[in-house]
Amino acid sequence: MTRNGTQIVLAIVLVLSLSSLVSSVVVTRREVFGAATQPESGRGRTGRGCASRLVLNVDAELETLGRSAPAPSPVSPPPAPLEDGQECVSDQGLRVSWKWLNQNEGVVMWTFENPTNESGAVALNRGILQQPGSTYCLGDAFWPAYLEDNLAFIAAGPYPALTGSSASLPLAAIGQDSRVICFVFTLNPGESYDLPEAGFVGISPQCTALLDLRFVSNINMTIAYDTQNQCREFNGNSKCPPNPVQTEIPLYQPHSGKAAGAFQPSYSSGSGFVCFPGDALVERPDGSAVRMRELRVGDQVMTLSAGEHPSGTPRRVATRVYGFVDRIPHGSAIPYLRITTTRQLLEITENHLIWATDAPLGAGGYRLARRLHPGVYVRSANGHLERIESMTRVRHADAYAPLTEAGTLLVNGVLVSCYGNLESHEIAHAAFVPLRVLEWIWNLYISRFAGTLGIGRERFLVTPPRQGLHPYARALVGMYAAIRHLSGGVLAPLQSN
Repeated sequence: MTRNGTQIVLAIVLVLSLSSLVSSVVVTRREVFGAATQPESGRGRTGRGCASRLVLNVDAELETLGRSAPAPSPVSPPPAPLEDGQECVSDQGLRVSWKWLNQNEGVVMWTFENPTNESGAVALNRGILQQPGSTYCLGDAFWPAYLEDNLAFIAAGPYPALTGSSASLPLAAIGQDSRVICFVFTLNPGESYDLPEAGFVGISPQCTALLDLRFVSNINMTIAYDTQNQCREFNGNSKCPPNPVQTEIPLYQPHSGKAAGAFQPSYSSGSGFVCFPGDALVERPDGSAVRMRELRVGDQVMTLSAGEHPSGTPRRVATRVYGFVDRIPHGSAIPYLRITTTRQLLEITENHLIWATDAPLGAGGYRLARRLHPGVYVRSANGHLERIESMTRVRHADAYAPLTEAGTLLVNGVLVSCYGNLESHEIAHAAFVPLRVLEWIWNLYISRFAGTLGIGRERFLVTPPRQGLHPYARALVGMYAAIRHLSGGVLAPLQSN
């Protein structure tokens, strides 16, 4: 292979790696729902679903949408699901069934009922009777379009019960291990909720499972989606939500079973680049310490050099903070690993890179924090090794991910990388070369004429937002999601903390 060919291959590998560095963020509530015919589908060509549509007040026969009414008296024992998939009963006794409203036009009515004595939340896995394997969770296929077209919303959970005035449906992440974005139907005892759906001309819907849900917590997520298939093909939408969607979203866990996905979203959550709590201490060149939440762009902080000092330990050097990948000044229970060494205590998200070695005389390098364990050694601020004594899990309500020109810094007296969600610190550091170049060009040239040209630092991407994910990092996530989709899912989804 020629030198140019090698460079092209390396560039492609770099691009594919960029977005796996990114992770998660903050929330904007999207309150929604409109009065139009809307598709809900895994798209027939994917072999995962059907071209069906949620229907909201499209004609007189659908005036019952959102109607709350007493449910029928409970039947004991509850009936088994019908063979044609017209009815499902959850483990806790909630029910869903469908009937034709207009078979010629392919319109059905789903009726969710709670004949029990307790409130319950459920999600519906449904597919096409004539298309085995087409099952997916209701709401999964077009949730980005639903948000943009005011057909759904995301808010803090747990969600209240649906009522007769509930014209908008709540979305949540379903499943702690493999998260799928679905509608959540919460019903009070003795209540029901009707939802029309269209798109079943020549085919029939099939209820495959009604999943009882348990609210876990509200989590920060960055969710990348398929812009073309999940938004633009939704009634010809020309506008879509920002991709990825950055939000705090309720996480629900099924009591049994699993939410099926027509589109497996690329997501990261909890942290990732969001890697240190606000109380973490960063060392300045004068020996003083500054809390992570008080760190500013342009500050000089201490790190250890890549090269070895003649004494056998790395040299202490200063490096400049040129940005933040992510900042969450007010989050909700962000998880961290608390690493206790013989002299230090460091709290760091589990998919963040930290320098470590298995033995005092062994080779060391950067590895994900979750791969550490007691007995492994980390590098302290004086360049010496310290043994990990214990590791526990804690939570904090804020998180910060600073970027330094060296790509490393000392946090609570321990050497760490600026990056996460990727095994290679070197590739991660290289991925941010364009941002460092932009910052250098701004400081050296553009800033002199910014006033005359009317260009602000924010527009030139060199000033990170006061909270949330940096636009450059967001672009990497979107690029990765697009490449992963084009590759047919060969690439792994983004890791989550």
